Amino acid sequence: MVTGVETAGIVLGSLPLLISALEHYEDIVRPTKEFFTWRKHRRKLVQELYTLRAFYDQAISLLLKPIADTEDLATMVEDPLSDLWNAGPIADKLRDMLGPAYDPLILEIGEIAEILGDIAVHLNIQGPQQGTNQLRDIVMANPPIAHTRFLQKNFQFTKRVMFTMKKGGIKTSLERLEACTKRIDTWIERAGKNQDEPAPNRSNLNFAGSLGAIQENASRIYCALFQSWCKIKPRHPTLLLLEQRLKRPQPRRRAPQNSIFNVTTESTCFKLSFNGDCYLPLQRFNTEFRIVELPSSTGRARVTVSIAQETPKGPPYNDPSNLPQVTDFCQYIHQSAHTSVGFCLDDTGGLRAYPSPSAAVQYTDRCLTLESLLPSLQARPPLEELYCLAITLVASVFQLSRTPWLGQKWSKKDIAFLRTSNNTLLDVDIKHPYLVRDFPQSSELSNRSSTDTTNDCSNLLALAILLLEISSGQSIEKVQRPEDLGNKTAGDDIADLQTANRWYKAERPRLSAGFSKAILTCLQEYLNPDANLDDPDFCNAIKEKVLQPLEDEMQFMVFGPPQ
Repeated sequence: MVTGVETAGIVLGSLPLLISALEHYEDIVRPTKEFFTWRKHRRKLVQELYTLRAFYDQAISLLLKPIADTEDLATMVEDPLSDLWNAGPIADKLRDMLGPAYDPLILEIGEIAEILGDIAVHLNIQGPQQGTNQLRDIVMANPPIAHTRFLQKNFQFTKRVMFTMKKGGIKTSLERLEACTKRIDTWIERAGKNQDEPAPNRSNLNFAGSLGAIQENASRIYCALFQSWCKIKPRHPTLLLLEQRLKRPQPRRRAPQNSIFNVTTESTCFKLSFNGDCYLPLQRFNTEFRIVELPSSTGRARVTVSIAQETPKGPPYNDPSNLPQVTDFCQYIHQSAHTSVGFCLDDTGGLRAYPSPSAAVQYTDRCLTLESLLPSLQARPPLEELYCLAITLVASVFQLSRTPWLGQKWSKKDIAFLRTSNNTLLDVDIKHPYLVRDFPQSSELSNRSSTDTTNDCSNLLALAILLLEISSGQSIEKVQRPEDLGNKTAGDDIADLQTANRWYKAERPRLSAGFSKAILTCLQEYLNPDANLDDPDFCNAIKEKVLQPLEDEMQFMVFGPPQ
């Protein structure tokens, strides 16, 4: 498979080849009437390719100059098939240097390669896979015989060159090439400015509340549910909506209406979904749980004088003491007259119920897990949705790592999707994942120790694997080898780490800079004996190396380069 950086070299080598072939065609064609009416379109194409070659040569040299020595730079410019274009140190340095601009730039270069491949298909140039868009094969089959400034003399063709592209196709190719050139120029200019400016302290991404408060709220809801289940059923399947709960700076441009940038979430409200026999005739019961933040008492009486006026009526959960208490959650739902009801916690941790308006959300008839959805991700859904899913999973590790919700190992089997999507490639909305958990009927609720760093390490490893699976559309089981498992029949953390390390090295040339940095950091921190998300310094470092790169790339995809 051709990597992104290798594509840049192939484009560099194909431009003079295509120009030479088109000039050979112009020399041998006879001046018929049809030729004269069509020649201006083809000459314009040749001129555009000359312009593109000059621009592209300069752009590639500017990109490589800071990261390659003089000898390597000369080799890469002269030899588009050099091993230096493959996933080596120069390719890695280019990825690190460009940061969020790397992937859009490579996508534009890939589009240029696609356009040039389409032009090559209409030229009867010798190639191992004639009739396809395999630009690399054509470049390999037609090496230059000279390196003069006259491109026509640098290539020799065994057959008479023919060009069959129609005027409409030429016009479309010219428009696409011009658009790609402008975008590449913009991104290279932005990347150059970023290199000249000192790196800012990126503290612009924070959670909508303190992580300690979010974790405490999530734990309280878990405990309240644990104490309120019925004693009839042995298990109670529960799905917790995973939310980013991030405070983002004001977007540079207006985001689409359904964009994640327009979503506001609360640190005191959690949305859950339940299914099972306890809730029949409802197929699935969707609700919200709230933690009521009571004003703290100063212990001192204060006299105030105010004008008498009607006190505005707040939401019912503001005063839990006036709400009905729920001791048996399953029985209450089964007998409740309300089809839409919410729950809040009183000061003793007990559940109170209140009528809640139905959310304007469409749910699917069946629940799909990330495991079953992975093959569909190979079709490449919209990038914002893919990044949104990744960021949500990362943010959830910060919010739930010290709670019973992540007290057990999690994987793709524990990530579910319940909401419908307008995306034709997918049946479900991947921007809103749920964490699947089964509550036992009766057992001791094991509270995690604040010094238990092993679980943090396991959660980071699981996160690395999830990011690899999302970005590749494959499961870790498909790339796991017998030697990874040893004598075991199923993978554990050590086996998964060995597989993930090898998998990451193989996937890295195809990963974006943000995904690559996030995955590598999680894999490395699994082996860190001091890994502890309760440590503010460690937590901030993980946020900077895992969460922020993905956020930067998503904003880049949605809003374009920073101004």
